[in-house]
Amino acid sequence: IFVSLLMRSIAQTFQMPTIQSVMPTMVPDEELTKINGQLGMVQSANMMIAPALGAFLFAIIPLQFLILLDVLGAILGISILIWVQIPNNEKIDAALHMLHNTKLGLLDLMKNRGLWYITITGAVFTLLYMPAASMYPLMTMKYFQGTVGQAGFIEALYSGGMLVGGAIIGIWGNWRDRMKPVIIAFFLIGIPTGLSGLLPGNQSG
Repeated sequence: IFVSLLMRSIAQTFQMPTIQSVMPTMVPDEELTKINGQLGMVQSANMMIAPALGAFLFAIIPLQFLILLDVLGAILGISILIWVQIPNNEKIDAALHMLHNTKLGLLDLMKNRGLWYITITGAVFTLLYMPAASMYPLMTMKYFQGTVGQAGFIEALYSGGMLVGGAIIGIWGNWRDRMKPVIIAFFLIGIPTGLSGLLPGNQSG
């Protein structure tokens, strides 16, 4: 099981950066924000549906067959990509020099102070927030003395919020000032998270 999880994690390490880097080559610049929002919406829907479906299948199918089903799903997804045509792009098709390109990208990023500051802020925010987000089920059951069902509901609620956010971006994503939604999102996540740290360790308050 641990080997399977390791292989899955390695695959996901390559999957998401590849999707994010290929997307701009296939989508017009003016539609890129909306498409990214729609991609996030699909991923959020998957995060909502997958746990419920997994729990249902776990009750009727042995674990080894569940893992096999995951592998078959990956094979199906890869097979579909055979028919996907990625247009030629001079920048992407050029020879790859990883360290050199990374250095150039970092220098360009630092030249744009606003983008550099928001990138650093986002990195620090992610570093501090994502561990807490991944421990929602544990906090629900251990700290707030909740049940497994409540932990699952919290995860579904979290994914539902991401789904709504992705839908908003996917439908009304062509904003002139794209920094305002980013800053607002930081506050919408940060303030409730900070306040939740003041809550007592029970369900009644």
